[in-house]
Amino acid sequence: MARIVFLLLLCAFVACDPVIVTEDETPTNPGSLSSVKPSVADSSVLSVEAAIDCYSVMGTCDVWVKGYVVGCVAGTSISKAQFMPPFDIESNLLIADAPDVTEPSRCLPVTLLNGSVMRRELNLIDHPSIVGRRLLINGKLDVYFRQAGIKKVYQYELLLMQEPALVRDSLIFDFGVS
Repeated sequence: MARIVFLLLLCAFVACDPVIVTEDETPTNPGSLSSVKPSVADSSVLSVEAAIDCYSVMGTCDVWVKGYVVGCVAGTSISKAQFMPPFDIESNLLIADAPDVTEPSRCLPVTLLNGSVMRRELNLIDHPSIVGRRLLINGKLDVYFRQAGIKKVYQYELLLMQEPALVRDSLIFDFGVS
């Protein structure tokens, strides 16, 4: 019971100030996005497990999630998850709480929109070396591959693989506009 109450409070806190995105996925106030991006150590950033739990309690909501890139889904079902190269799909990623996770139910699928900077930079066909890298992502939790997933991405940051996790490799924003 305490875990459910904690998750409700955490999800409510994380989803308090959602980023509003228009139909063309351009933020209505892009300048505010960079000012609200937390660090991976911030308590408002959910683990993959907490994001999955949050979705089961709260439903669709905007969140910050951190996880390791572990693979992709090569079909229409999470059961078609691929964790080893060669990868043959560029439309999604799977993130997990540890870089060695291979159980699809412990992963959060993330959409990579067609034509987006994010797809160009993070698809596993062109960039299989990012498997094992840490990703900080802001997006909308929703049903994706019949489970909780990130369907809309507002911002993301690919981090260095080496610890400490707070060291930034690059900062990339994707609003679905090429």
